[in-house]
Amino acid sequence: MLSAMDACVFCEIVCEQRDQGVIAYQGEEVVVFPSRDQRPMNQGHMLVVTRRHFRNLYDVPPELDAELLGCARRTAQAVQQLFHASGTTIKQNNESPGQDVFHAHVHVMPRHLNDGDLSAPYQTVDLATRVEQAQRLAGLMRCQ
Repeated sequence: MLSAMDACVFCEIVCEQRDQGVIAYQGEEVVVFPSRDQRPMNQGHMLVVTRRHFRNLYDVPPELDAELLGCARRTAQAVQQLFHASGTTIKQNNESPGQDVFHAHVHVMPRHLNDGDLSAPYQTVDLATRVEQAQRLAGLMRCQ
């Protein structure tokens, strides 16, 4: 029987067993990579993910709070600059409805004036585009 970690797509990405090249930033306890699902007018949707498998934010130990939130802030600043956004939305879901991947993570999405309050449908972004987004973000994250 597979454990939750064995079946987790985010754990596979963190361990670079899936979607090689998409990791934009690696901290001690968090990694950042582009979301596979992005809104057409909001390319640059990034995920800040705990390196270790925790089901949701409730399970993340308090000693990781500063790194997780600090990385979300730095990612938002980089995403806003890199994707010429007027702002960002930072979102985090716990359990259903809302949480689709049961591994603690924070969404960082670029926002543009009149972008429909993120009501446009998601589109799946191909691996090559996600790798390119990760490389661009990695360059900016190194400078912060």
